[in-house]
Amino acid sequence: MRRWIWIIFILIVTAGIFFVFSRPRSSSNAAATTATHTITPRRGNLLVTITAPGNLQTNSAATANVAALQPGMLTYIASAGNSVKAGGVVARFNQTDLKTSLLQAENTRAVAQAQQAKGQTSTALQIANQASALAAQHQSLASAKSVYNLAKSRVDADESLLTSDAVTHQQADSDKNGLVQAESAYTQAQSAVAAAQGQLTSLKRQQSDALRLDILSIEKAKLQLNTAQQALARSVLRSPISGTVISVSKAVGDYVGTGASLLVVSDLNRIQMSAQVAETNAAQVKIGQLATLTLTGFPNQAFSGKVVSVYPETLVQNNVAYLPITIRLDSHRADLKPGMSATAEITVQKVDNALLLPVSAFTRIQGNRGVVRVLRDDKEEMAPVRIGATSSKDVQILDGLSANSEVVAGGKATANGSFNNRNRGGFRPPF
Repeated sequence: MRRWIWIIFILIVTAGIFFVFSRPRSSSNAAATTATHTITPRRGNLLVTITAPGNLQTNSAATANVAALQPGMLTYIASAGNSVKAGGVVARFNQTDLKTSLLQAENTRAVAQAQQAKGQTSTALQIANQASALAAQHQSLASAKSVYNLAKSRVDADESLLTSDAVTHQQADSDKNGLVQAESAYTQAQSAVAAAQGQLTSLKRQQSDALRLDILSIEKAKLQLNTAQQALARSVLRSPISGTVISVSKAVGDYVGTGASLLVVSDLNRIQMSAQVAETNAAQVKIGQLATLTLTGFPNQAFSGKVVSVYPETLVQNNVAYLPITIRLDSHRADLKPGMSATAEITVQKVDNALLLPVSAFTRIQGNRGVVRVLRDDKEEMAPVRIGATSSKDVQILDGLSANSEVVAGGKATANGSFNNRNRGGFRPPF
């Protein structure tokens, strides 16, 4: 029995020794668990981007709110999702009373115009008759004047003829009586002309006054008609733009007041994104910067756009500060809907012909300083570098490396990324 115990013990010890010596040995200059390789910095263009979440929304310039222009009861209203053309009917009010008012206004105008025509015709006839009477009085006046002048010339002649006994006193007295009668007839004719002229002037004044009143009556009727026509026209609401009805706030049968919002029409081909930039990146965003959008509903597609507005100040929501911006999409697609979640990658900086190194090659990055592992004389050393612009993939090298430097990539970085004291360049990173 004891013999078997010793045999088992010897087998266990032998297996343990074999396991220990068969493990790979570690090296102080190479990674313990992962293979490494070297790379050299490359020249290229670097795009520095930031990301901003947000949602799609309609362009305010391509969105129209249709509101009631006057009170009334709706008899028709477009439904959400309806496509409409500019000028197309999207709502209509009850027109019964409006049409009645219009008919009454048209009748009132017609009556006023008829009265004016009738009055002017009657007055014109009176004026014509009076003008004829005045002309006749002028003829009578002219005749009376001729008779008067003839009678006066006879009386004047009788005075010289009496001295020569060429005329009798009886004849002379008769001629004087004739002159008195002729003068009276002449005076009456003058009075008749003046009276006829006065009547004609009065008729013309009456005609002018009546015409003015008729014109006022007609203009009032026209104003009432125009008001009735406008009211009927306002009972039909039309879309000011072509687009899609995206919301409806009233229904058929509702009585609404002037200014009440009925529906909203938007051109969904002009979608934009409302994005929120983190406060730490707010200073980097500028109008005109290019952006690439990815949408939750279209995971395998990218949409290009441009920053078109930047809010003048940051806002705070749920104790988080952010900067609102607007990105206009370059493409117009009907399947992009307001409210869709999106993420924008905004290019805030572009560096051409930069000396670049992958982010993965760094053991540590802090501020404008970084640490990489370089291979010098077949020995791995920690090298500090001064860096510039940084993207999610690449880092711009400003100082500390050249295009020929051999940088160790892969492997396992040290926990603290400490520097070798023999760094070249004379600076020591503050971390």
